[in-house]
Amino acid sequence: MAAFCRAAERETFWLRMDPAYILDEIEESFEEDDLVELDTADALAVAGLFARTVDAKSRYTLEHSTRVAKIARYLAETSGIRGEHLDKIEIAGLLHDIGKLRVPEEIIDKPGAITVEERAFVRRHSYDTGRILKKVFPGQPIADWASMHHENLIGTGYPDRLPGLQISMEARLIAVADIFHAFSQDRPYRSRMDRAQVMARLDEFRELGRIDGEMVELVRTHLQEVYSIAVD
Repeated sequence: MAAFCRAAERETFWLRMDPAYILDEIEESFEEDDLVELDTADALAVAGLFARTVDAKSRYTLEHSTRVAKIARYLAETSGIRGEHLDKIEIAGLLHDIGKLRVPEEIIDKPGAITVEERAFVRRHSYDTGRILKKVFPGQPIADWASMHHENLIGTGYPDRLPGLQISMEARLIAVADIFHAFSQDRPYRSRMDRAQVMARLDEFRELGRIDGEMVELVRTHLQEVYSIAVD
């Protein structure tokens, strides 16, 4: 807190928080020579801090990243994943939207349809997420798991239009967690859905071949618990 107060006395500290600059500032900070390798507990804490920063860009996305991470971790744990692997999935969930720091708030909060140009701004956040996380977690799969959350099994997702075989189990799990929570949350263009409505939308996506059927069934088996994580 004392360090924060000292930093906050400088106008440049707040200017660097501008959405137009903050992602560049984060990237540049990881290019310095005096980097410290964090253990898993510290990495989770730092990821949580960045997640809250991302989610605070809009009242409609408050707690989105933290809820997605909790859902992803819960589903991973119920499927038998343990230890550091579980922690890495949670970190990827916390940071899956970090690229949205580059997206203007007026686009995120827009109540109606967005333009083609605005959609391009939104869609690039997955690519930006991958770029920053590859610098933060070099040699680890966290960046790929996080940046693939808008890919789909029929190869029409973004940013890489990957076919299903190239989308890891962890990325598929985070994608389902992301969709589940998005539908459970109020957005500027619609109200939140109840758990039956959310489950129906997941089934629609599965039938279209967009998301993993096994993940959908995992959610169905634990629907009450997953919905509680999403909204309580």
